[in-house]
Amino acid sequence: LVWDSQHLRQLARLSGLHEYAVTSVAFSSGGDRLLSCGLDAMHTVAVWDWRRGTMLLSASSSPRPVLGLAFLRPRKGGRVGGQTEERIVVCGERELRFGRAATDERLVGLQWSKAVFGTRAELQTLPCVAVNTDGRILTGSRRGDLYVWASQRATQRYAVWRRLPAHDGPLQTVSICSQQERGAFATGGDDGVVLLWGGDYQLMQRLDLNLICLRGPLDRYGRPCLLPPPRGVQVVAVCWDTVEHRVLVGTQANEVLRIQLETQRATILTQGHAGGRIRPAQPGSPFASLPSDEGSAWSQLRALAEHPSRPCFATTGDDRSVKVWLLQAHKLHCARRLQSAASCAAYSPDGAHLALGCADGQLVVLLAESLCSLLVRRCGDGGNRAGA
Repeated sequence: LVWDSQHLRQLARLSGLHEYAVTSVAFSSGGDRLLSCGLDAMHTVAVWDWRRGTMLLSASSSPRPVLGLAFLRPRKGGRVGGQTEERIVVCGERELRFGRAATDERLVGLQWSKAVFGTRAELQTLPCVAVNTDGRILTGSRRGDLYVWASQRATQRYAVWRRLPAHDGPLQTVSICSQQERGAFATGGDDGVVLLWGGDYQLMQRLDLNLICLRGPLDRYGRPCLLPPPRGVQVVAVCWDTVEHRVLVGTQANEVLRIQLETQRATILTQGHAGGRIRPAQPGSPFASLPSDEGSAWSQLRALAEHPSRPCFATTGDDRSVKVWLLQAHKLHCARRLQSAASCAAYSPDGAHLALGCADGQLVVLLAESLCSLLVRRCGDGGNRAGA
């Protein structure tokens, strides 16, 4: 789906190709074309004229999982053999591939070539890719390094130009500030850190969300509204606004935060419960037939309970948290972490208590107002999920 971000209207719906899911999308520099990748066995990529709703090209990319993709910047002249040329890049499990297709009114063919890792880079999984305004390609690595790729004039192939230490763990996202500040970009990783880089590829500022979110926002009982998993906040998306001096951050737990750079104060714009894979899929699941580790079950929101007399409700799920939400204010009232995932929830008739049934067989009773624990009893082996 393509949306108008200002008026929140759907502009286009593109369908009929990808199986199971669409894992990555990217716009061309002119904004008229869209690149997408599916979750089929060969991770098919497609180029769309989204305004017309037509597919210009589709081709298999790799049997290995594709984790990111982008359009390359047009070459000077932009024509090869009398035709214009469309170039793309995809990254994923232990490889970086470049695709090239000639085009007039329609794309013709797609030729793939692999990047040269050489001695400057380690052959490893690359979770994300972006194209900087200077034409260089940025990729995050599983070990946290930032690879900067440049085209070799002699061979016209890309090789690592610089290797920059960046994150402690997988570098999950790179965002280019193409309109605000020439060459500047931001990165985010599983360590919960956002790094802001200048056009000279020098680090400018470091933001640690694990520390920022302990300072606020807080619920009415002084507890952080953000409930990261035990390993901490995991950043999966970032956007740096150099005009307003702020950063938007998306986390693995489905929160969107706005951080003001001068004060490093965080505002939670939206939040819910964490997603992601939690265990291998059961036989018969639509995901069970997918290759490699793609066949797995997904974390879900398992229960919702409405308060009997107040305009609020509680939610809980596989992320081992329980949260109480205010209906009129449309915001979080309070939240707490649980020892195990809960599968059902119910308020007492007077609304004073909240009972949770957990997947490990425990019954947990909390004070409804503060979510303080009153009772924990084991009622079974947790073999089956049940409601109450």
